[in-house]
Amino acid sequence: MSGIIGLPCNESARFSEFYASLCGLHLPLDWVIRPDKKTAVHPLIQCRFASLAHTLNVIADFFMKSGREWLFLTNDDHIYPPDTILRLLSHGKDYVTGLYLKKEMPFEPILYDKLDEFGRAVPKLLKPYESGLIPITASGDGCLLLHRRVLEAIPQPWWEMSDSENPD
Repeated sequence: MSGIIGLPCNESARFSEFYASLCGLHLPLDWVIRPDKKTAVHPLIQCRFASLAHTLNVIADFFMKSGREWLFLTNDDHIYPPDTILRLLSHGKDYVTGLYLKKEMPFEPILYDKLDEFGRAVPKLLKPYESGLIPITASGDGCLLLHRRVLEAIPQPWWEMSDSENPD
C-alpha cells in the first residue's frame, strides 16, 4: 500500500503549522517521508508553477511513474490530524477527500454534488449533523486521496486550467 504525498505550493510553503502537521501524520510503512532506497523515489513531491493545473499534472506524472498505489494531495494552508491519511485509506475508496472549507466567506465546504446548467460544480451544503462518507461529483485537492486507478482511467492532462487561471 505504497503512496506519495503531493504538495502543490503557491508562492512558497507559507505556514509552519502545516509542516508540523505534515511531519506528524501517521503513515503506512511504505509512506515514510524519505527517499526509497531501491528506487530513489521520494514519497513527498513539492512543486510550484504559475498554473495550479500544470503543477498538479507534474505531481500526477511523477506519481504515475513512481509505481506507487496512492497519491495524497495536500495544500500548505491546511493542518491535519495525525490519522488523516489512515482514516482516508480506511474507507477503501479510490477517491476520497476530507472536509475543509473555503477560506473566504461564506466558508462553504469544498465539495460539489451536482453541476449547474453551464456545467459548473455546485457546492454541496451539508445538513446539520451530516457526517461520514457522502457521495460527491467533485472536490478540491486540499485533502485528496487518489488511487492510481483513478488517474489511469482519465486521459492526460488530468487537470486543466479553469477560467480563473486562464483569463483569455
